[in-house]
Amino acid sequence: MKKYEFIIFDLDDTIFDFQHTQKISLQKVFKKYSMPFNDETYRKYKEINIKMWTKLEDGLISKEELLVGRFEEFFCHYGFDVNANEVEDEYRSHINKGHHMLPNAFDTLIKLKENKYKIFAGTNGLSKTQRMRLSDSKLIELFDDIFISDELGFEKPHKNFFKIIFDKYPKMNKLNTLMVGDTVNSDIKGAYEFGIDSVLIKHFKDIADSKATYEIDRIEHILDILI
Repeated sequence: MKKYEFIIFDLDDTIFDFQHTQKISLQKVFKKYSMPFNDETYRKYKEINIKMWTKLEDGLISKEELLVGRFEEFFCHYGFDVNANEVEDEYRSHINKGHHMLPNAFDTLIKLKENKYKIFAGTNGLSKTQRMRLSDSKLIELFDDIFISDELGFEKPHKNFFKIIFDKYPKMNKLNTLMVGDTVNSDIKGAYEFGIDSVLIKHFKDIADSKATYEIDRIEHILDILI
């Protein structure tokens, strides 16, 4: 009998190639606002964005403060005077359409479904964005259920994010459930503090002391654990 029955998947940079979508979207936004797009500006945006997301996941700021504040801080850093709300709306219009998947992600989910696993999407982010991307990519047909922080009222790594999922599915327990994600601060920390096993997708990066139960470099390597 297999150890795990329920698999919760993060979406961005776990299933979707969010780095690809983010880069394309920022190129379009920067062009509109006459901001040069290069290694330096891209690095600076990502630095600010990661900092803001960490604050959100730690409960220090609201989602609105994140979405608008990252662009406000970014453009201010380079001396640009812009309406950060309008920039976020422009960026969001491009992100919503970006459903490019990581290599082998779709086939990996198919294989897990064929082997009778219950697979859930468990993601931070905006409801409209995530549901549009899931629908456009046809992934929505593969997941048995979808849990989005924007709808639940809690961001990973908050324990209530996971509690809501477990409360909906009484057959889930902390021994038969596995969390899969690429982010230590939300996916792995959340799973660890809730008491369930986890898989960290490292994308060939060196990550020390992640507290993940398993570490893999590519999503398809999860099949070595589960099948």
